[in-house]
Amino acid sequence: TLRDPMQFGAADSNTGAGGLVVKGIIYSKGNPSAVVGDRIVHQGDKILDVAITKINENSVEFEANSKKWMQNVQR
Repeated sequence: TLRDPMQFGAADSNTGAGGLVVKGIIYSKGNPSAVVGDRIVHQGDKILDVAITKINENSVEFEANSKKWMQNVQR
């Protein structure tokens, strides 16, 4: 995995910009949702200016400042 050169530390696919952590996913084709930090989010929601662009069965896709990344559920 690649790491953000502006962030200190090793690459971690479970923690993205702003320290957002995917804690769980409730997946259904019609209305997927995820637990990010302490919030339940849906596609199109924003947390700390980070957009939730897609929720997959095992990951969440984010976008902020024209950068996109995907995070798996933290275990």
